[in-house]
Amino acid sequence: MSDSTIAAFPFMQATYTDLDDLVNDMAAHWEEGKALLFSGKLREHVRKSHPSLANACSAVEKEYAQQPEEADHLFLQWLCKYPGIRGLYYQGKAYGGLPDLAAVLSGKVTAKTASYSTKAAPDTKSASSATKAAPDVKSASSNGKAAPDTKSASSNAKAAPDVKSASSKAELQKLLHHLLLTQLLCTLLKNLGAKQELLDNVRFLEKECAKTNTKFAPENAIPMLEVFLNDRKTLLFDGQTFQSPAELARYLQEFADISKSALSRKIQPLFQNNDNFAPSFEAFILMHGFAHELTLWKGRFQEITTKPYDSSDTPPTEEAFPDDYIQS
Repeated sequence: MSDSTIAAFPFMQATYTDLDDLVNDMAAHWEEGKALLFSGKLREHVRKSHPSLANACSAVEKEYAQQPEEADHLFLQWLCKYPGIRGLYYQGKAYGGLPDLAAVLSGKVTAKTASYSTKAAPDTKSASSATKAAPDVKSASSNGKAAPDTKSASSNAKAAPDVKSASSKAELQKLLHHLLLTQLLCTLLKNLGAKQELLDNVRFLEKECAKTNTKFAPENAIPMLEVFLNDRKTLLFDGQTFQSPAELARYLQEFADISKSALSRKIQPLFQNNDNFAPSFEAFILMHGFAHELTLWKGRFQEITTKPYDSSDTPPTEEAFPDDYIQS
């Protein structure tokens, strides 16, 4: 028996026997799913079969009772923490799983073309969801949804919920930034099946965003996240594509051999300001596993640069690019 199997439960004119299917359809039908969660009916239904989920339901119900105005954020938090979640949803919009998040964030597709899920649900012989009535929301309509196999509620058989595409990239950026600030993004990505490398880099961003004594620019988090989600390990710099920090260091060494001033001028595009690297460069360093070295490197540069850049400034090459910080 699957861990997600539950006794038959009605929702949106369908009967569910698979918990993962139920929760993901609650997310897709945002208002109805939110109302179900806070009603306590789901908690009571899974109290004996899934006590940990029942406890999570109880906790979010209590928070809702104290802060009803935070209903959407509390529902989002609960969904992100659910292990069987198949994509990112918010207020009737579906942004899809990992490949879709990367594509929407890159501007390659809109949320409307994002697939419904990246993981197939277990075969649970759950009832077809084709009989569901479309929710009255702006962008989660299920009109025209193909009927899934009646023996399985596999997400592969479901058509993507219809979602509005207007400003989907900007809305996704805002939503992802909220998840970073609330330390939920790494949890969501883990539940979506993200690899450890991606989780490590996102955790780095979450920690940076959580700091109160940092000069890290929060607006840099999203372009860095776009690099992580697309698994981009190259850097476009000075009209060339670099495959590794070591390759970049060898290139910059040519200018260091000319003069310190030549190096200082050349590396300017790698820095956003006195306190931050350019997002693409910082993400490049992280993508090659240099999180610890990056932290030290930033600290050293910040100590050196205490005023706006001046062409006469010649920070020591050894401090800006210590050999032991860039290795192949």
